[in-house]
Amino acid sequence: YSGSFLFTAFSGRIDQAMKLISYSDIQADINPQTLKNGSICAALSEPSIEFLLRNGELYQAKHGDVVFEYGKEGDGFFIVCQGCLDFYKVHNNVCRHNREIDFGEEIGFLSMIALRERTGNAIAQKDTILLKVPAELFSKLHQEYPFDFGIMTLNLARDMARVLHKISNDLVDVSLKI
Repeated sequence: YSGSFLFTAFSGRIDQAMKLISYSDIQADINPQTLKNGSICAALSEPSIEFLLRNGELYQAKHGDVVFEYGKEGDGFFIVCQGCLDFYKVHNNVCRHNREIDFGEEIGFLSMIALRERTGNAIAQKDTILLKVPAELFSKLHQEYPFDFGIMTLNLARDMARVLHKISNDLVDVSLKI
């Protein structure tokens, strides 16, 4: 399997990397109050969200940029702060669009928590701002803001349950067409 062959249909920007940006560059538009409106940061305290923004990795992705590739280490997860991603699941050397990840949602938590490699390719659907929460920062959130860590873990579980519900329904729809 060659990971990059799957991108030819999705992106002419395979050689382009996302741009690492600083919180001060986007603070007017992306801040704790804004992120509290998304599913992953809902009900978190503003200081805990600020902690993630200041200590996480913020990226600006252009349409078609590769966020992560199939088979790479699941070393953290990404929260969409602005924009949208597409996720292409890889299975048996076949790559198919699986879902969209919109504002306030995450991608990559499952691989991180399962200590597994990425199971597909995440691509910016349009210009997007992402907050990467590496595993080490997730652990530090637990130490510094234990209550908020619990809330975020619940939010992540709820988000995974929604995705599982949708994919389960899609599976039934496909089986009805066979």
